Amino acid sequence: MKKTIALLLVLYCTGHQFVKAAEPEVMKSLKGAVLCEANPFDTLRNLTKHGSSQWSKGFVGADFGEEMSHTNVLVLKKPLIISGASAFSIIGDLEGSYYGFPGLVYGIFRGDFNKAVKELGLVKVDSEHGTYGRSSGKDLDGNPDSLCPKTIYLTPKEGDKFLLGCGWCNG
Repeated sequence: MKKTIALLLVLYCTGHQFVKAAEPEVMKSLKGAVLCEANPFDTLRNLTKHGSSQWSKGFVGADFGEEMSHTNVLVLKKPLIISGASAFSIIGDLEGSYYGFPGLVYGIFRGDFNKAVKELGLVKVDSEHGTYGRSSGKDLDGNPDSLCPKTIYLTPKEGDKFLLGCGWCNG
């Protein structure tokens, strides 16, 4: 987790003044990844594979690790907005960075988590961690799946922060 935060800070600070607003299709793809549309990890991987060569599109990406411990990080000039809440980075982490949060492609959002829960139609799925969720009923390829479907998860954190992202059975 520390290396992810350090990478985010370096990427954000070094490119902040040079990045233009992200193109609408990039934001649409990211929103789809966080909300379990298409294949979330492939979407993020495609955006981060060119590293910092996407400055003109409003983001910079990095990926590191290998196979099942691979991490993708995308830092945005303008925030991704979902249900009025904003996130300046989207992370894909197959190992899960936050205890009790099952999202694998997610953002750390600032805003009213109750509004997001209501607008996204989420229900409490884990009382211990306060996690809400809603199954998509589909696997990563969009096929019907009742055993291990992509699921939107939201876990409130301190203050006005919450984790929001897509998770699935990994492995």
